[in-house]
Amino acid sequence: MAEAQLLDLPGEVLENVLRFLDLMSLYATALQCRALNALRWPIMDLRNIPMHKLTQETFRYIVERRKPEVLLLTGVLGCPRSAMPFPNVEAIAHSKSLRHLGLEAAYVGDEGIRALSAVLPFLDTLNLKFNNITGKGAAALGAALPSAHHLQSLDLSGNPICDSAGMEDLCMGLSAAKGLRVLTLRDVRLKGAGTTALGKLLVALPTLHELDLSRNPIGDSGMDNIAKGLAACTSLRTLTLANVQLNNDGVVHLASAIQQWPNRSLRQLDLADNTFSSNLDALGLALAQQESLQRVSLAGCNLQRLPVASVAALLSHCGSAVVDLRRCRISDDSCTNIATALADGASPSELELSSNACAFASMQQLGLAMASNTTTTVLKLNFNSLGDSGMRALCRGLMSNTALRVLHVADNNCGGAGVEALAKYVAATATLRELDLSGNQLMGNAAACAALGRALRDNSSIATLHMCSVGLLGSDVTAMVDAWLSPPAPHPATATTETAPPTADTAAEMAQQPPQGDEEQAARPRNQGESQPQPPAQAQQQQQEEEALVSPPPSVPATTHVRVTPTLKKFNLAGNELEDEGATAIARLLMRDTTHIRDLDLSGNMIASGGVDRIATALATNTRLRRLRLRNNNIGAAGAAGLGKALSGESMCALELLDLSRNQLCDEGTVQLCLGLQGNAHIKCLSLAHNCIANRGAEALGTLLGLSTALECLSIEDNKMDCTGVAAITIALQQNLRLREINMRNVGVDTETCPLPPRREGSGSNRYVRVIASHKDHCLHQKALEHLPDF
Repeated sequence: MAEAQLLDLPGEVLENVLRFLDLMSLYATALQCRALNALRWPIMDLRNIPMHKLTQETFRYIVERRKPEVLLLTGVLGCPRSAMPFPNVEAIAHSKSLRHLGLEAAYVGDEGIRALSAVLPFLDTLNLKFNNITGKGAAALGAALPSAHHLQSLDLSGNPICDSAGMEDLCMGLSAAKGLRVLTLRDVRLKGAGTTALGKLLVALPTLHELDLSRNPIGDSGMDNIAKGLAACTSLRTLTLANVQLNNDGVVHLASAIQQWPNRSLRQLDLADNTFSSNLDALGLALAQQESLQRVSLAGCNLQRLPVASVAALLSHCGSAVVDLRRCRISDDSCTNIATALADGASPSELELSSNACAFASMQQLGLAMASNTTTTVLKLNFNSLGDSGMRALCRGLMSNTALRVLHVADNNCGGAGVEALAKYVAATATLRELDLSGNQLMGNAAACAALGRALRDNSSIATLHMCSVGLLGSDVTAMVDAWLSPPAPHPATATTETAPPTADTAAEMAQQPPQGDEEQAARPRNQGESQPQPPAQAQQQQQEEEALVSPPPSVPATTHVRVTPTLKKFNLAGNELEDEGATAIARLLMRDTTHIRDLDLSGNMIASGGVDRIATALATNTRLRRLRLRNNNIGAAGAAGLGKALSGESMCALELLDLSRNQLCDEGTVQLCLGLQGNAHIKCLSLAHNCIANRGAEALGTLLGLSTALECLSIEDNKMDCTGVAAITIALQQNLRLREINMRNVGVDTETCPLPPRREGSGSNRYVRVIASHKDHCLHQKALEHLPDF
């Protein structure tokens, strides 16, 4: 926004606006150009500006002179001091240009609602969440709603409007808003007579598309009252009834209402965190008619003992919808019933069973069911009790699956044997795109890591792999990378596979290597990752099945090799113990042209400067990596200097995001890093939070900001710079035309004086900067304001 746009203002208003904006520019506290951007566009997003910072004159200018169509303001939840001043509420009430009004946590109260009634005829969207509106305010709103002919969406969540008769008046007014499509009444203490009034309202709104009544003590009797109205909402697409104290009888009432919808438009049904434990067959029969159903959530319900008939009715009648059964206390027997339903033809597109008690017995049945399943593409089993035996049983079935795209088995107490079984599945699958095995137990299990490395070498489909907090040591990662980079194993040739005879060097290496199975057995520690002993006949049969699934046919020559195109793009190894040895192995992986990793997370791995130097050397020639996270390591100043050199303008690296938070860079490391980045034309996001950076480092950052042509996001929160350092960065903000966000929370400014603000410079018509800062240094705001020059 050019300053000429403000010349029509009265002198005192112009002074207030410019002082406000200059204060933001100087102290870099909140929103330097967020308001500038808002003043240019019909969409005014002022959610990051403290409401008490906006004077009455400034606010009136924004609302009345700029005539926004969308106005968004947000206070601090639970903090009445962040309430919007009543004169500003009156300014909004006089606006005739507003179409979308968002006043979340503004605490306007009943008096403010009465004032806002004047703007209702012009609005199509009204958000009044957490505004301390009681029954009196609800009654006032209901009296004004008959004139709201354009209103399509209303959100009154978090207001105690149902404690009195105000709910009836509100519903009476809403019944006249025939265009209403979205109604959200979360946590409004809806119960008793309020549910009766709501049921009558729903009869008058047959075209309602979305209804959210979550976190209300509705109960079965209240559900009976609401269901009578729900039966008339034949166009309802999204129904959210999470945590409404729904018991078994309430499910029957809901099912009877859904069965009366002739147009079958329901897409999403959320019944999470209720107390019912049966009557799922009735719910399933009702959902069977909803041909557009996309998602059903029963997360947090008590489904500990699910009979086979109920499970089959629910899963089979949900069609291809996503079924969310997290935190349902599902036992091994109940999970077996779910597997039986899948085997009998149930076909959810996504099955979420995380945080239950599924174990070995159910995994046997689930694996068999998934072997022939062609519709379920996402299976999530995080936080169960699979163990090694359960993982082996599941993977035996998945070997024949041709549809699964996402598999999550995090935190399942799996050791080396389970991961080796998973590796065989990974090597064989051609459809899996995402795998999460975080939180399992791989510490010191080099054999399992090597098996997984070979699987990744031979896999041509996985794009995302999460191995967070699995206890990996540097030696484990080295074994995995060695196997990953080893020559490909013999494999059946196909019509679309490029084959080539082995070279002399490759043949010599293969001759020196033992058979794959013997190598794994020899490398595996005897007392780590071993499963429970099995009867000889059962163990022999299991081994024959696994060998038959992964062994090539006899007719394929042993010299045929598959040249697999690597697809792994995102690799997450955060929270392990790689240290420098593991970082060196990862660096070798990055130096290979055969790896296409674009997002690498090595946070929390105790990597020191030596390991970072190896990674920096690899980055100098790597052209594929885009995001690198090294937060919470021991990089120090020496490691930062190496990274700076690797990312200089002469580097081939195209890294766009670099996270070095919590690495004790201090001033010296920050200076060295910034020197290297000055010529970098690719880094867009840089995070240096919690690094003990003081004024010297802040000055280097200011120089970098002034020279950078790519940086868009900078995080320097929780550092030790004072007001001089802040000023160095602020001056650079006036020159940098690309920066969009800077996080300066808790920068520790504590000096008694503040420098004068720099002269404002033009920065383009589309520029805005979102400046995030702490709310604790209010005194410095006032000091900065006192040092502003006269206009």
